[in-house]
Amino acid sequence: MRRIPYFLFATIASLAGCADGPAGVASPVSGSLPQTNERVQFDDASAKRLVVVLRADTERLTNGLLRVTILLRNKTSRTLWTDICTSFRDADGKELERTTWEPTLLTPQAATEYACTSTSAQAADYRVVVRKPARSLGVP
Repeated sequence: MRRIPYFLFATIASLAGCADGPAGVASPVSGSLPQTNERVQFDDASAKRLVVVLRADTERLTNGLLRVTILLRNKTSRTLWTDICTSFRDADGKELERTTWEPTLLTPQAATEYACTSTSAQAADYRVVVRKPARSLGVP
């Protein structure tokens, strides 16, 4: 029988103990988003195969809010629905706010722009997660 190396076991054990988010931060969305350093992420492999990120830009508005603009391209020849969720983080990487999952229609072989603006001027960074919506929502 093969033995699992200790460092692999320790890594898996430490990940299993991670919380859904920073302590004391209320989130309007239940569950957790993928935790990586990538700003635009895909929740599952099928979404990553179907959609490509062409551009991701940020802009600091005159009122201090952070605006994120993502340009997504549907690689398929059919209309595709996706869900997109954006979380804004402060300079220390702590989550300040998170949007609900927003259904977004991507037309075949075309680019679609998604934009989201923070509600706090403390937002310094962001994470955008793209997923294929659940079939139970009645979306094709």
